[in-house]
Amino acid sequence: VGFIVLLGFSETTHLNFPMNIINPEYQSPIYFSIFALLVIPLMALVLFAIRVLFNKKIITRTGSFAMLLIWLTGLGCGIYYGSKLGAQFADEASFSEVEDIKASPVYYLKFNDIRFLTKEDSTELDINDHSRGIIMDGTDKEIRMPDALSLYIERADIEKPTLTKIFSARGPNFETALKTAQAVDYKLARHSDSTLLLPGTIFTKSHLWRNQKVKLTLKIPLNTRLVFDTRLNSILENYNLWDCVPQNASEETLSEWVMTENGLKCKNDSLYKRNIR
Repeated sequence: VGFIVLLGFSETTHLNFPMNIINPEYQSPIYFSIFALLVIPLMALVLFAIRVLFNKKIITRTGSFAMLLIWLTGLGCGIYYGSKLGAQFADEASFSEVEDIKASPVYYLKFNDIRFLTKEDSTELDINDHSRGIIMDGTDKEIRMPDALSLYIERADIEKPTLTKIFSARGPNFETALKTAQAVDYKLARHSDSTLLLPGTIFTKSHLWRNQKVKLTLKIPLNTRLVFDTRLNSILENYNLWDCVPQNASEETLSEWVMTENGLKCKNDSLYKRNIR
C-alpha cells in the first residue's frame, strides 16, 4: 500500500523536499528500490519470527528465493539510479547581484509574508492583476529547505548601504547549474526607504531541488541603527537577535542594534551583557 501511495505521489508535477530531489524519469525505479530494500528484510524478519514462535514454515524455498531476487534487483536499481542522481550535483555555479539602498539613519528589517506577483506568476496562476499580493504559505514554487537562505550584516566601507545577493545551485555541469541558479527569485520589498521587507524563503521556476541557495550580505555605514523583526533570527548567520531583547520576550519583540567599528552592537548594552552570560 505504501509503495502504491509513493508511486501516486510521483505522478504529481510538484513535490516538496526530499521528494523533489529525484528526477521524474528516476522516480519509479528509485521508489521500487526503496520499497525492496526496506520491505523485503522486514518481511523476512516477520516470517522468521513466525517460524520460531509457532514452529510453522509459511513460505517455500521458491518464495524465499523470489524475495532474495527482488531484494537484489532493488539493490541494483538503487546503486545505478542513485549514482545517476548523485551526478546531478556534480558541479556548482553562482552569480551575484548588488542592490543599492537609500541612505537612512535607521532601518527596520522585517519578514515579508506577502509576495507581489510578476507577469509570469499572473499567467501561470491565471490572475489578471499582477500587482496583487498573495500570502505565501506553501506553494509549488517554494523551496522548503533548511539553510536555503542566509543573511549576513556587515559594516560598509563607504557611506552608501548595499545588499549583495549571491545565488547558487548545483547541476551535472556548470551550464545547467548556472541556469538553475538563474531560475531562483528573491526580491527585497520596501514600505519606505527605511523599512526593508525580506521574504523568508526563496522561489524558483525549477521544480527540482538542486541545493539552490541565496546568500544575502547587507552592508550598512557606521552608526546606522538596525531594528529587527526577531523572526529574522532564523536566517541571520553572524548575530543572535535574542541576545538583544528582554528575557522571555515574545516573537513580536523588536531587537535594536547599532553598527560600530567592530560590527553590530546591541543598543541596550546592559541588556546584551545580561543575556550572553
